[in-house]
Formats: sequence, structure tokens, C-alpha cells
Amino acid sequence: MACVKPSTLGPLLSRMTKNDQTIEYGSSAGTLRLTKKGQLEADPGDIPSSNEEHHKRIQQQVKGKKARAIFALLADGDRTLSKMELMKAVDCTNPKTFGPLLSRELKKPGYIEYTDGNVRLSDSCYPYGRS
Repeated sequence: MACVKPSTLGPLLSRMTKNDQTIEYGSSAGTLRLTKKGQLEADPGDIPSSNEEHHKRIQQQVKGKKARAIFALLADGDRTLSKMELMKAVDCTNPKTFGPLLSRELKKPGYIEYTDGNVRLSDSCYPYGRS
């Protein structure tokens, strides 16, 4: 949701906890929360208010019509499709082209995951839960 590359997130969080003191580690493992200073500095307008809004932001970051079309096909929450179904749907039937596209545009940033040989959007695409 923060629209930050995974390689940038660690150093950014470290700076925000140590230097800026705008976030702190939460009581549950792997959670963060804003400090009072962070709450004063936060811009709530930057936080998507629904899964659909979050999806629109993701689609703005995804490069290429085919990758955006794949994202849209999978965006209903519980939908999983095989690679072959996706290839046919976006008219990209060459596995040597499709595999790198899927990996580079959707898998690497964490937007999709593989389940039982099929593809679906990852939980990170549903900050308000799957529908």
C-alpha cells in the first residue's frame, strides 16, 4: 500500500523509527504503528479507502496493457486462473514472452502468487480483505 519497492522498505522503516521517530514497532510481531509525531505528520489522503482504490493505484504502477489486463482479470478476490487461461485472455500465447512479463510486472512486486498451479492476486492487493 505504501508504493515503495521492497528493497527500499527496510532502510525507510529504519530511518522512520530511529531518525524521524514517526513509527514504532507494534505489540504484535511484524506490525508497525504511528507514533504521536507520526500521526501529526501523516496525510490520510494517501491511504486508499477501499480495495478498488488500491487496485487503481496498483494498475497505474503496472507497465504494459497486458500486465494491467491480467491484473484486472484476477481482481475479483477469489479468482484463480491458469497461466494458459491468462495467456489466451491477453492474447500472448508465447510462453517465452508471457513468463517474463508475468514475473517482472506482477510477481516481482508481489501482486500475484501461485496456488495449486494457478495464478491469483496476493493478499497484499486486498488491504480490506478479499470479497
